Amino acid sequence: YIATRNNIQVSEFRSAGDMWKWYETSESLTPMKLRSLGISDAFLSGDACLTGDTLISTEDGLKRIDSFGSDKSTEWQELRIKMDSRIGFQYSTHWRYSGKKQTYKIKTARGNTLKCTANHQLLVFHNGEFSWVRTDQVKIGDLLCISPRTEHLKDSETLTPIVSIEDNGIQKVYDFSMENDPSFVANGLI
Repeated sequence: YIATRNNIQVSEFRSAGDMWKWYETSESLTPMKLRSLGISDAFLSGDACLTGDTLISTEDGLKRIDSFGSDKSTEWQELRIKMDSRIGFQYSTHWRYSGKKQTYKIKTARGNTLKCTANHQLLVFHNGEFSWVRTDQVKIGDLLCISPRTEHLKDSETLTPIVSIEDNGIQKVYDFSMENDPSFVANGLI
């Protein structure tokens, strides 16, 4: 069926096989949906990374991010472990060594330190709202979100201000792909 408005001249008809089909674009629909939810291209591309000494909160305790696999290849490797995230514990799907990249060191008032690439997303509370902000766009005083499951924290103590941002040089970096929400807890920060 073709629906047109008045004064539109249809000069060509095609068979149904030549037309656009919604299911042919399903690969592009998921990234569009995630972007509409405020999830960035860095999450989608897997280019946002953390240094090897980063501690990841898993169901079995804290583990260094570089302990999950080899740094001999930058290919994604399957990895199914339960990790803490902003939505609770969820499964990872993949892990990878991402090579050597320029990194930054973020320190918070609570003593959390995170060493990550410029495009690594941090969950920031600003003007009454949570949003994902690239590491190279955060500033001293921004409030970062701490996992509410971090030991010794009360429910009301889930934010901490950034007290310093430093160049951390070129480091080996690593990343995860998550099953549902792309976030995970690294050094106590979401």
